[in-house]
Amino acid sequence: MMVNDQGLAGSADYPAYLTRKGDPHALLPEPAEPRFRGMMNDFLLRHIAERAADCRQALNIIRDFSDKGYYAGGTVNGTHWLFVDRTGTILEVSSNARHVVSKIHAQKVYFSRMDGSPAATRLRQATEPIDFHLFHNVSRDPSICLASSISAMTVEIDPQHPDVLSCAWISLPAKSLAFPVFMGVRKTPRCLVSADLYQTGKGLKTEESQWEMLERQTRADKQQLAGKIAGLLTADRTAEAMDLLDRWTETAAKSQLAILKGLVPSQRIEP
Repeated sequence: MMVNDQGLAGSADYPAYLTRKGDPHALLPEPAEPRFRGMMNDFLLRHIAERAADCRQALNIIRDFSDKGYYAGGTVNGTHWLFVDRTGTILEVSSNARHVVSKIHAQKVYFSRMDGSPAATRLRQATEPIDFHLFHNVSRDPSICLASSISAMTVEIDPQHPDVLSCAWISLPAKSLAFPVFMGVRKTPRCLVSADLYQTGKGLKTEESQWEMLERQTRADKQQLAGKIAGLLTADRTAEAMDLLDRWTETAAKSQLAILKGLVPSQRIEP
């Protein structure tokens, strides 16, 4: 749901006691009554995005909000969190209005939900390393991507320059073509903040193999660009690097959108 300029990515979702009923391996805090006063998890995730540099700091913020009574809880009264940072640490957290539990995961693939799905199996059976395209394609797998899945995001965290070269690949809707947005850009492509992209992509029936073919070329261009940007940053030519990022991101978005619109079946109007 978010990635920040420190190289921390994270999400906040419904608690495991609702989504993994009867699962003995689910991470669950002690039960507690909700407070009904305070902040909800979407505001807390924004706060973490703005303040935390790594998984440890994210966990400390969640604990602080629970200990001081800042987290409201509400009727659901709980949040399930997942974080990964630039060092590769994978952190799972479950919290409610009064208690917080956490766990570091060391395995190659971790699914907090639908662990037995074909999507999870695809990643576990993959030959290492798991490349970007397989990882993002899993978000389109019908075992986890539903007709109601509005969006998907795959994040590539750059460990050396997370504030500039980390890249979020955003799909609207989830099954559709992914659009790359670098952390360092100073403006967001218009189609990602309007209804245009979603309206264009939701009716397309294209197979994931075609999306991957299109994304492979865009990512190859992105990787080449990232090498140039890293060189400019090393040479202290930051302004030039930012201008190049802005131009490339805007051009890539326009190109991706044109591809999508070209795939929309033309409508014939009978007289």
